[in-house]
Amino acid sequence: MHPYPRINVTPSLIRSAVVFLVAAILVVVHPISARAADMRAGEILRVVDGETVAGNLYAAGSDIEIRGTIQGDLIAAGGRISIPGTVTHDITMVGGELEISGKVDGDVRMAGGQVTVGGEITGDLVVAGGTVRLLAGAVIGGETLLAASELRIDGIVNGSLNAASNVTRIEGTIKGPVRVRTTRLEFGERATLENELAYFAPQEADIPPTAQITGPIHYEMTSGMDQSWLYGIMQRLGAALFYLSFAMGLAGGLLGVSLFPKTSTDLLQHITKNFGAEFLRGFVLFLVMPPVFFLLMVTVVGVPVAVLSGMIHLGFGIVSVIYAAVLAGALLRRAVLHKDETVANWKAVLVGIPLLFLLSLIPLIGFLVNTTLFLAVFGGIYGRFWSLVRREQPAAPAEIAE
Repeated sequence: MHPYPRINVTPSLIRSAVVFLVAAILVVVHPISARAADMRAGEILRVVDGETVAGNLYAAGSDIEIRGTIQGDLIAAGGRISIPGTVTHDITMVGGELEISGKVDGDVRMAGGQVTVGGEITGDLVVAGGTVRLLAGAVIGGETLLAASELRIDGIVNGSLNAASNVTRIEGTIKGPVRVRTTRLEFGERATLENELAYFAPQEADIPPTAQITGPIHYEMTSGMDQSWLYGIMQRLGAALFYLSFAMGLAGGLLGVSLFPKTSTDLLQHITKNFGAEFLRGFVLFLVMPPVFFLLMVTVVGVPVAVLSGMIHLGFGIVSVIYAAVLAGALLRRAVLHKDETVANWKAVLVGIPLLFLLSLIPLIGFLVNTTLFLAVFGGIYGRFWSLVRREQPAAPAEIAE
């Protein structure tokens, strides 16, 4: 039920979230400032050559390509995301196939099945993926943290490198300290390491005579685990997963309210007017349905029904996590702007996601607020679903003047 992974809460992380939330509130209170953010959702999204997005871009789609210039942050989620253009600030994105061949003036955080970097990144790079490649033209200005099944580095890393992967091959140049945990470490003939190398593997790496390693080399078998190093990796990856889940929630919310604006608003209005009943429904269903699925699974006839019902139940849960944040943002916006109705739009998403994150940092209170909103939305979605199954038409809400 908790929408965010547990991570080490640092003052800088809290400051970032507070700044984001304050900026979002300013957007909903002063509509003119909405120009600073561009929200786009669809099957195919393009920022073409010569196009400039003046501010942050929040994008969700199956195929996203950025050939123009983003004068701000890019937060994106999609099946395939390609960035041959320019981003003047940070990038946070998640998808199946991710590629950066342009220039990024800030930090980059990514998670994907296949990740390729061939451009220039001024700041830090944090990647979690299946196959991760830093091509020969890639230049990373800051620290690099990589976690992958297969990792290959042909480019230049000006800062330090921390990596964990099944197979690691280094062909490029790394100027900072290198720490690698892997089952197999390989070096190419042109590999250049200008600082110390520390690696943890079942066997020593075969280093060609033409490879240049200036600093000392420390090798340790994987049976002797470096606990402090592993803790540091997990801590950094935890922060990266937070940013990525934050981006996924933001993209999912924007996609939902963009594609289904009336349905989203109707749902939130229904939950607001029947909050207690929907909370109780969500609480009961959340506890009762899993045992029901299990009982169906133990019968041969019930297996297909259990699998299908379980997938629907899980889907409702994911949607409920996202729309709990949309509901929080809509309620806050209604209170700030003194409106009579709860409206689901991109402004509610922009406020709700960071709001619930900040609340989640408060022990117990954050958990209670997140859980309460989640269960109310969960019950509301189930209620609307059963109404649709029984072909009941819920009463149409009053028209809203936005």
